[in-house]
Amino acid sequence: MSRGRRSAADGTAARDAAGGSDGTLVGTLYLHHDEPRGWHGYSLGYVFHPDEWHQGYATEACRALLDVCFRQWGAHRVSARCDPRNEASWRLLERLGLRREGHVRQAASFRTDDAGRPVWHDAYLYAVLDTEWDPEG
Repeated sequence: MSRGRRSAADGTAARDAAGGSDGTLVGTLYLHHDEPRGWHGYSLGYVFHPDEWHQGYATEACRALLDVCFRQWGAHRVSARCDPRNEASWRLLERLGLRREGHVRQAASFRTDDAGRPVWHDAYLYAVLDTEWDPEG
């Protein structure tokens, strides 16, 4: 798998585009520095095309990006959120070594109902610390 990486030199953000063996874009992921700056934490996010699920692309790409975050940028903590209904996503986070820290109620709204009201979704909160990070998994 090849990756096209764009990152800020100061470690504030990174975005990877994950490509399959034929060069097709299969997903994208990002790390964003959390504020305030003194927290030394980052947020991880990812989206992969459903046709490419269960092939290891997300695990490989996320593991590589997390390793950069901890080893090169000196992160103390990386967190991620996912929809509790998306078992593949929270299993990915657990496979990467993140621990479930909580269930956040009505954490996000990506659309509105017919009356224009937000449709809220819960999220699981996961995180891993630098002292827990194992790049080999």
